[in-house]
Amino acid sequence: MDEETKKAIAEAKQNSTPENRAKAEEKICQNGANNKLSNLITNIRNKLKKSNLTKSEKEAVINEIIKFILADNKYQKEAYKIKRHEVDALLAELRGEKEKQEGISVTRLKYLELHESQK
Repeated sequence: MDEETKKAIAEAKQNSTPENRAKAEEKICQNGANNKLSNLITNIRNKLKKSNLTKSEKEAVINEIIKFILADNKYQKEAYKIKRHEVDALLAELRGEKEKQEGISVTRLKYLELHESQK
């Protein structure tokens, strides 16, 4: 748990106002999403180090990352914003691509393509 979250929890325990409790809950939720994304990145990096992933295994982990990014969860979206560069680099590595295409991240391109195809 990060220091900001610990501080918000301590403040909510000391002065249990609705605002302090809400702030602590927000910090806890965001911290959880940040940790979830960090763990996902770490697990995928470990898989890459241990062996050469097959094309289908790479597609599965790419889909797992994209699913996290596109979730209708504000905490996950914020976690992605925080680690965007790391996530985009990992996706590019998995796809065997350069991280950027004409200044637009590969993830952003895939996101735009996905949403355009749904229209």
